[in-house]
Amino acid sequence: MIKRTITAAVALSLVLALPGVAMAETAGEPASGGTVAEQTVDTQRPGVVDRIKARAQRAIDRRFETIDRLRRALNERGHTTTRHKADLFVDLNQAEAGLRTLSREIQAATTVDQLQVLVPKIATDFRIYLVVAPKIREVIAGDTAVWAVNNPATDAYERISAAVDRADQAGYDVTEAQAALQEMMTHMTKAEAYAGPVPNQVIGLQASDWENPARTLLRQGRDSLIQARDELRAARDSAKAAVQALRDAIRDASTDAAA
Repeated sequence: MIKRTITAAVALSLVLALPGVAMAETAGEPASGGTVAEQTVDTQRPGVVDRIKARAQRAIDRRFETIDRLRRALNERGHTTTRHKADLFVDLNQAEAGLRTLSREIQAATTVDQLQVLVPKIATDFRIYLVVAPKIREVIAGDTAVWAVNNPATDAYERISAAVDRADQAGYDVTEAQAALQEMMTHMTKAEAYAGPVPNQVIGLQASDWENPARTLLRQGRDSLIQARDELRAARDSAKAAVQALRDAIRDASTDAAA
């Protein structure tokens, strides 16, 4: 009985392996390859337009790579809800299509003046790093935390609780184990309360929402996910404490009986 209970408590450690709970990046939007700075050079110098185009394309390609990584994250981390995953794939597909159109427009440009208008759109029209990537990471993290509470954490709680009940019926003093279990449930409830609302709060954010309200909502989401992570860690610790208290109660009773 105790061995199975310990296994359940250890399984709760899965709760803390939350894909995406490493919080969303909040660094500034990377510059578009330095292309805008080229505006200050002699526009008649041979090759300047081609160099601006090349740098702009590298900036776009980096965003394509980020989009691919985000798609893989959504596919590989299976705890994002079906509805959220579908919505986020739409966002990524639209961003990729828009960037491809912009790439064609940039490559078709023939003057620095044209590029001065087009190149800044790489950042301002899509906000891959300031909005899209952080919100996807927060949705993944929020959904995963909720899954963790309702699956491995709940499973561990129920297994430990059943073991404590059996020990109680057998006459062991399980007061400490019951108290630790109550703490575990409290932490689980708080974790879900922190993480649960985050996905719906950020999933609708678009590039045009930067910086208000996107900056505030993403920061709030990150902070809530950190609190959820801490509560899940506390739930794990309480589970381990409950198991240890149960073992101690059985050991102490056995010692007293042998005395």
